Amino acid sequence: MEGLRHRLSCLIPTFLKCINYTQPAKPSRDALREAILSRGREAGVYVNSDDGSRMRFEAGLAVAAEMYPLHPFDIQVHIGLFTWLGFIIDDLNAELGPNLASFQSRFSRGHLQPCSVLECFADVLRSTTDYYDPVVANLIVLSALAFVNSNAIEIRRDYQAIIPSMEAPSWPYYFRDKEGLPEVYTYFCFYRDMCPDISRFMPAAPEMGKFINLTNDILSFYKEEKAGESFTATKTTRVLLTGGSGFIATHILRLLLERGHSVVTTVRNQAKADAIRASNPGFGPEKLDFAIVPDVAQPDAFNEAVKSDAPFEAVIHTASPFTFNVTDIQADLLDPAVNGTTGILRAIMDGAPSVKRVVITSSFGSMMDISKGLWPDHTYDEKDWNPITLEQALENPGFGYSASKTFAEKSAWSFVENESPGFTLSTINPPLVFGPAVQELASLDALNTSNQFIRSFILGAAKKEIAPTTNPIFADVRDVAFAHVMAMEKEEAANQRFFITGGYCSNRQIIDIIRKNFPEYKSALPSKCTKGGELPNKVYQVNNQKSINVLGLKYRSFEECVVHTVRSFGSLEK
Repeated sequence: MEGLRHRLSCLIPTFLKCINYTQPAKPSRDALREAILSRGREAGVYVNSDDGSRMRFEAGLAVAAEMYPLHPFDIQVHIGLFTWLGFIIDDLNAELGPNLASFQSRFSRGHLQPCSVLECFADVLRSTTDYYDPVVANLIVLSALAFVNSNAIEIRRDYQAIIPSMEAPSWPYYFRDKEGLPEVYTYFCFYRDMCPDISRFMPAAPEMGKFINLTNDILSFYKEEKAGESFTATKTTRVLLTGGSGFIATHILRLLLERGHSVVTTVRNQAKADAIRASNPGFGPEKLDFAIVPDVAQPDAFNEAVKSDAPFEAVIHTASPFTFNVTDIQADLLDPAVNGTTGILRAIMDGAPSVKRVVITSSFGSMMDISKGLWPDHTYDEKDWNPITLEQALENPGFGYSASKTFAEKSAWSFVENESPGFTLSTINPPLVFGPAVQELASLDALNTSNQFIRSFILGAAKKEIAPTTNPIFADVRDVAFAHVMAMEKEEAANQRFFITGGYCSNRQIIDIIRKNFPEYKSALPSKCTKGGELPNKVYQVNNQKSINVLGLKYRSFEECVVHTVRSFGSLEK
C-alpha cells in the first residue's frame, strides 16, 4: 500500500502538469450566490418567498459549487444560472405552457422570448460559446433545447394519456433522459481553456452521462413524492422477487432489470442463484442479489429474506408450494398455499415497513366456477371468485389445487383488510401460461407443465388422436410478467385484481401453428384431416379490459406465443 501511495504521489502531479492544469482559487459560496442572483435580477428572474422558489435556486447554486468546484468563477456562475432556470422550467412547465413549445423556434430566429425566465435561459445558451469549444457548445445547446421540448410535451394531455406498453418499454426513460440533461452536465466539465482538444475527453462522455443521469434521476423524484406518487414508470425500485427460478418469475426478473430496478430474488439453493446470475450477465450484486429460502411453505420462510440493508419498496410474490405426490390434500396443498401467502405478508408487515407495494401471482383458478363447466352464458372478469368449499376441495387433488389458489388469494385480501398494513396489494390472475422458456433447465424434460404440453405435440403425442381442448384460454408469459411489473409501478393498480388472458386457444390451433411455422416437425403431427382438438362451440366469455386500461397490456396473439415457445425449445437444446 505504501509503495502504491508513493507511486501515485509522483504520478498525479506529473499528470496534472502534462495537461497544463492549474488549480484556481476556490471562490466563496457567498460570492457565487450573489453573482448568480445578480445575473437573475438583471434578467428579471428572482427568488420568491415560497419554499419551492428557494429550493430551485439553492439547487442551482449547489450544482455549480459542488459538482464543478474547481471551474473558473464565471463558468460556475454560468452553470448555476443554467441549473436554476432549468429547475424553474421543469417545475413550472404547466405555467409556462405553450411558450415552451415555441421556445426553440424563437431561439433559432433570435426573437425575444415571451417571459423573463425563458429569455434569461435563451441568453445563457447563447453565451455558452464564451466558455466552450463551438462543437461542445452546440452539444450543450442541443441537449438544452431537447430538455425544453420534453417539458413542452410533458404537459400535453395526449402525452399524459400514454400508458407504457410492452412494445415500448423504454418510452418512459426517453423523456426522463432528456429532462435529466446528462449531456449538458457532462460537457460542462470540459471548458475550452482546460480542454481545447475535444478528442481527449469525448470518449468518456457516454459513461459520464449515464452516471450524471442516474444522479439527476434520483434527485428529481421530489416532484413525484410531493404529489404523493411512491412509484413511477421510471423510478428505480428495490424489489424482492420470490421464486426467482420459476417460469413466470424468470421473465419478471428480466423485465425488472431492463427497467432499471434493483432486485433480490429468493431461490431454494445456491446452485439456482448461480444459474440465474449466469443467465443475467452484467448485473452486479447492487442490481441482482439472492436470498436462500429452502422451503416457502414454512410459516417463517421469508422472515429474513424481507430484510435488506437497502430497504425494499416492493415485493412480487410468485413462489408457490407445489408437489406431485398429493397424499393429504389439506396438508400437501391447502395449508402450504395459505400459510405461504399469509406468511410473507406477515413477514413484510413485521420486518419490512419500507415496502409500499405487494403483487401476488394468483390464478384464473381462483376465479373459475368449476361446477359450471364451460358456462357459455357467463363472462369472467375480476369480480368472479371460485365458490369452491373446503369439503369440495378435499374430494380430489384437482379440486384441491384449484381451491389452494382460491384460498390463498382470499387469505391475502383478508390479511390486508384485517391488518391494515402499510402496503397495498395487487393480484395477477392468469389461466394456463405458455411462452418462451428462458430459465436455466437441466433438460427439456424439466419444462413447466404448460410448455411441456406444447412440446408433447412435436414429440408425436397427437400423431394418432387429438385430445379435446379442456383449457380454452391462455396467457403469454411475457404478458403476465409485464402485468406484474406494471401492477408494481402504477399507482392506479394498487388494491386491484387483474384477469390476464390473451384470449382463446385450442389443441388444434397449436398443431396448425406448428405445422405452418415448423415444417421440420411435420412427421410428428397428425394429418390435416384428423379430427378433434377444436375450440368448443359454446364457451364462457372473457373480459380483460381492466388489464388493458390500467396496466397498458397489448396482448400477444396465440400464434406468436406458440411460435416463440417452440423456438425456445431449440435454444434450450443448444
